[in-house]
Amino acid sequence: MNKAFYLVVALFVVGTANCDSDQFAHRKLQPIGVSPELEVVPRFGQENERLGYALGYDREKRQPRWVAYRLKKEDLTHEFPRNDSFKCDDAVSNSPGKYDYSGTGFERGHMAPANEMEYAFRIMEDSFYMSNMCPQYGHINSGVWKSVENFVRNAAKRFDVVYVISGPIFADEGGLFGSIPMKNEKKKIETSNGDIAVPESFFKVIYTPARGGMMLAFQVDNDEGLLGNYLMYVRSVRRIEQITGFRFFADIDPDDDDGLRNMDQVTQWF
Repeated sequence: MNKAFYLVVALFVVGTANCDSDQFAHRKLQPIGVSPELEVVPRFGQENERLGYALGYDREKRQPRWVAYRLKKEDLTHEFPRNDSFKCDDAVSNSPGKYDYSGTGFERGHMAPANEMEYAFRIMEDSFYMSNMCPQYGHINSGVWKSVENFVRNAAKRFDVVYVISGPIFADEGGLFGSIPMKNEKKKIETSNGDIAVPESFFKVIYTPARGGMMLAFQVDNDEGLLGNYLMYVRSVRRIEQITGFRFFADIDPDDDDGLRNMDQVTQWF
């Protein structure tokens, strides 16, 4: 992985006018939990690393394009329950403020879930930076997307470790997404510091070296009327790569690569 990717967050600090000052904004961090398995190419935007996750931030759309983290069975301790300490991220440019989603009909949807960061207080705190959030309908955030997150946690319990990359998919990245036509192409959250784009859907791609190596993906539509079991939204990693233009888990052995990326059956994960 590019060595620059491992820079301490303090090297990326950029002041933004809409950021609320807080006690965490300019502290020095020693990043942990990110490994070569989480390589994403091509490089994108402002790449930043927190204590428990890394991200590629899109200053135009004002949200992450991908967030990557490693989840180990031993991390699922819930020692420090979430405290909803949302905050602007001074380490990226053009971060939303913590109240920018208020009254818009959208929730602040974590790409690196707080429930998977509760093994250390500062790591859990970092998951509430607005650079880790995307506009999600509440029905999705607490419904199908939450079920996908539960699937990932159960996989970590079963296989000891999983590598996870999540992010939004926008209307300008392809034709139809998931099971519905584009609905959010013209939707945006307007703020005094610039608009926040509304995704059409969200992806979550996962990899575990267990059982010889397995990959799987989910693509969940950002639709306030979305119904159905989360297993309806299983995809292959290859499918998500074709839509987004990213290559996930880029350092995985190329001799096994294509078979892993085309996996779209969930049965081997149980």
